[in-house]
Amino acid sequence: MDMKFNIIIRRLVPSKQLLPVLSSYLFDSIAVSIYGTFFAIWLSEELVSSYFVISTIIAFPPILALIGTTFLSSLSDKTGKRKEIMAFSRLFLVLQYLLLIFINKTIWVVLLIVGTTGIFTQVYYVMNNTLTTTLCSSEQKGEMSSYQLIFSSLGWMIGSGTSGLLYNKWSILGCLCFAAISAFIAGIIALFSPNRLKDEEQNKAKEVEETNDCVFETIDSSEEVIPLIHGSTNGISSRMITTCPKSSSFWGILKRQQVIILLITIGIFELSLGPYFTLGTVYLKQIVGLSNNQVSLAFTLSTLVGMITLFVISKIIDNYGRKQFLIFCLTFYAIHFIIFYFLSWSVIGIIIMWAVPLYAFRSPVVNTMMADITSDHERARGMALLQYEQVLTINTGAIIGGLICDKFTYGLKAIPITIVIFSLIALVLAIIAIKETNSKYLKKKMLKQINQ
Repeated sequence: MDMKFNIIIRRLVPSKQLLPVLSSYLFDSIAVSIYGTFFAIWLSEELVSSYFVISTIIAFPPILALIGTTFLSSLSDKTGKRKEIMAFSRLFLVLQYLLLIFINKTIWVVLLIVGTTGIFTQVYYVMNNTLTTTLCSSEQKGEMSSYQLIFSSLGWMIGSGTSGLLYNKWSILGCLCFAAISAFIAGIIALFSPNRLKDEEQNKAKEVEETNDCVFETIDSSEEVIPLIHGSTNGISSRMITTCPKSSSFWGILKRQQVIILLITIGIFELSLGPYFTLGTVYLKQIVGLSNNQVSLAFTLSTLVGMITLFVISKIIDNYGRKQFLIFCLTFYAIHFIIFYFLSWSVIGIIIMWAVPLYAFRSPVVNTMMADITSDHERARGMALLQYEQVLTINTGAIIGGLICDKFTYGLKAIPITIVIFSLIALVLAIIAIKETNSKYLKKKMLKQINQ
């Protein structure tokens, strides 16, 4: 009984080598959530009334950060100094918060501060994704991506849960002070993380990857299957070709069809999420009528439910098809925001809808699919490409959405409907063009077909 219990606990708890990088993510999420939950609300209440300007201030720094991300992700692949880059990135975030504490009188000064310091703040997430998926075997990538979000969710729950109290008592200055402290801790803890697996674990992972972690691309064909497993030539309706990713440059990775299709599909979908991310809290206050404490409660409930959900999702992603889960995710988003739109009159209804952890469905499967189609030595560049797509599409969508909201009286109400439309477009592309990347699932499927 004790042995069975210990096995269950070990499956639920990440390994010791992952604790520093995950704990760093936790404190980073505390910092970002304390500051981010009320930043747009503070801008709208204290400095500017234009949705376009608010969206630009929030969206501009991540776009500029592509410069720092490009340089530092390549540097990390060449030098292996991923934890050091994570710590460096958090020092710039601390600097951003400290400058905002002392110099926050005009909208242009705020834009200058977040723009200049923001160049090196976003690379942290590329390094965290890279390091986490490097410190595990190929069959645990989905689980590790979920662990990231579990720790991040815990941080967001703590940060958003306290942000309402801090904002009510000290306005944005109180939020920035506590955010700076948390960001500093995140950078320090990151330095205690290993840069790679221990030698014996690395050898094991390499053996597994050489035999099991090849990407299976299914190509429609009426031919009989090429003998791939145990010399079998049983006829099936498609042939499966294995391609193991080799280390490549940014351009080399972009030449892969699977990478391009994944980026385009997710990019179309995430274009519509920009206004939701930048103006979501403003929507909650101005359209729904939530108080500051209710906004804080909505975020806290979302992260709490997300932590529970991620334990289940990680197993699904690793044991079943990634493509099937992505299709489910896009369908779920469309249904969710249809309901969200029609419940805008209900405070309780919107709090419940906001509490649904949408990020818990999207982020793990996308990160895992990119990890599947890149090797360890190019993982940072692969994750950086995913970061580029997310930054460009989400923030471009945010700026365009802010402009639309300024032009139309009820512009904010268009946010959920836009997400529904773009989710359905991405869903069609996912069904038609995206191929399965889970080698474990494809092997089971192929063996089943052969045995039939």
